[in-house]
Amino acid sequence: MTHYQTREGETKIFRTQALFGLFAAVAVTFSVACAADTAAPVQNPELNVISVGRDFRIGKNRLPLAILRLDMTSVNDRAQDLQVTYQLSTGGSAKRLDDVKWRAWPVRNGVYVGYPEFDRAGAWEFTVTFNEGGRTLRGSAFVEVKEKTSSPAVGEAAPASETKVAFSAAELLQITSSASPVPSLYSLSLAAAVKSGRPTVVTFSTPAFCTTQTCGPQLGVINNLQLAHGNSVNFLHVEIYDNPREMLEKGDVSIGRVSRAVTEWGLGSEPWTFLIGSNGTIFARFEAFTTQDELESAIKAMLAGI
Repeated sequence: MTHYQTREGETKIFRTQALFGLFAAVAVTFSVACAADTAAPVQNPELNVISVGRDFRIGKNRLPLAILRLDMTSVNDRAQDLQVTYQLSTGGSAKRLDDVKWRAWPVRNGVYVGYPEFDRAGAWEFTVTFNEGGRTLRGSAFVEVKEKTSSPAVGEAAPASETKVAFSAAELLQITSSASPVPSLYSLSLAAAVKSGRPTVVTFSTPAFCTTQTCGPQLGVINNLQLAHGNSVNFLHVEIYDNPREMLEKGDVSIGRVSRAVTEWGLGSEPWTFLIGSNGTIFARFEAFTTQDELESAIKAMLAGI
């Protein structure tokens, strides 16, 4: 995942070397910081629990968790052997996170996805208990919950950002870093899609410069979903960078300029995917790579008016 920070007009780009390596470092750093003035994490943890997301608010949220053993091997597809609880780090009763589902990624193993509901802002601790070979392994992670998310929340109006469109192969090269762009994903601006009166699925990603290697696969998922639902739903890809062609030609990611839409949507990482209802409000939001099954279920719910 790539993180962005904009200050006084200057965009600084912080890129990871490897997905779980960075997330593990972030998880450890944040846990230590929280422990200084709040409840301590699990003592002598036997699992690395990593929140693959960081933009959370009061209310119901989608939370992807990576769970690894201490040797950094991933605990894959073992939801039936997991118990996840969460509580405010300053104290209070613990809640159980039910219906946690394993979501396999095309790279880097996968994550467990649940939907915790937070009733107040602050640091929340997630504790995972995993039964393996007669042993009980435990680990924890903290997430910071805010009053309001940086990116648009469910039920909020989708920003009608003016994004670039393309109607020729030459124009496509200027607005996406995808090696094999699907023209229909760039034929409509985000502003036009939001105002079209049709549901919209938009993914923000940068296939050529995504260090987690999930942006390309995420775009592939969007392509597949467009084939199934393109008659009733707008599908768009918004490139993270405003100058992908220049970056590719010069082979220099440091000259990248984050697009205005990414800033307007308050995105601090990528990939991100949003479902926008026909009324122009956010129906669902997905931080980090999201599987086709998960997005398909959300699209069907959106079309059904659930």
